[in-house]
Amino acid sequence: SCAGGCAGAGRACKGFFTSTQQAEVLDALIKKHLGETEFGKSEDFSKTGTDRGLQRWEHSHLVAALDTLNTYQRTRRAHCCRCGPKLRWQYKDDPRTRFVELLKRWLRMNACNSSLEEEEVRQVSALCRDVLNHAALFPARNELSFVHSVAEVYSHFQWQLKEVLSRDRSCAELVDKALMLSRNLLSDAIGYLLLAATELKQTDSFPSLEAVALWRALPDDVRSRLPGRADPKLQKTSSSAWQTDCGSIVAALLSYSFTVNLFGGQSANRSKAISPKSLQDTNRPLALTDDIDQGSPAQDSGGQQHLLKVDEVKLCILRVDADWKRGRFKNSGLAGPFKKKD
Repeated sequence: SCAGGCAGAGRACKGFFTSTQQAEVLDALIKKHLGETEFGKSEDFSKTGTDRGLQRWEHSHLVAALDTLNTYQRTRRAHCCRCGPKLRWQYKDDPRTRFVELLKRWLRMNACNSSLEEEEVRQVSALCRDVLNHAALFPARNELSFVHSVAEVYSHFQWQLKEVLSRDRSCAELVDKALMLSRNLLSDAIGYLLLAATELKQTDSFPSLEAVALWRALPDDVRSRLPGRADPKLQKTSSSAWQTDCGSIVAALLSYSFTVNLFGGQSANRSKAISPKSLQDTNRPLALTDDIDQGSPAQDSGGQQHLLKVDEVKLCILRVDADWKRGRFKNSGLAGPFKKKD
């Protein structure tokens, strides 16, 4: 049968390691870091849905990590060598799936945890780090591989750990809640602007639409993301999207000082971004590469490049609004039915 043939083909694949070896290594690492003893037996780690399963969250990096794992599961397919190149099926209970489900369960439980502890983040981060040390056990066929996804999740855990360590324990809970609601509101607004009324197919390649993940895709000349978060592949794929009216508004929002401070924490004060000259002129197209003073980045009194101010974001929106009222929709990025003056 096809199922038997596929199973046989999987066992006879060119890889040097079997799923049994993968399960043994993962089981040992999970016991070492988390003390979980039922990983290889419990049905709790069988494949679940690829939606977030969250209405609200506290920690943007944990949500971005969850999105990355869901994207990996949606795109992962097994190839049947004996039944033709076009026949594929999804894994449901193999070691990689079970490990991903273990991470997803932890992320869903802690994304809303307002009292997340440093040690909890360190444990799961160290687990991911140890799995990456055994990357040879997990040969890849899909473009978005298991190892690549775990590495991306590990990166988010490291940023989350920095936020946990820098958190001011004396902050009032009311202020924390206000910040949480602000992040959720801004995150939902950015996702809506990118998807609701646009034809930007480039968004299909984004593993997550959270601000901390979108910073990786912004072009270098915007320079609004935090250091070390650029993804050249995503930048190349999405470059044309940022040149549209809709994309330029989202890029401006992502470059807005409030956004970077809200999602980037204290380190955002040290990040750099330019202030486009074009945002001061509503009569010409937005060009995020234009600088003030003949190419020199706008600077504050301390000599450092600053992030976009609220007035500059408003001017960007006003310029787009003026173009659309004149019926200029060629570079709008809007879906067909929305390209009307009314």
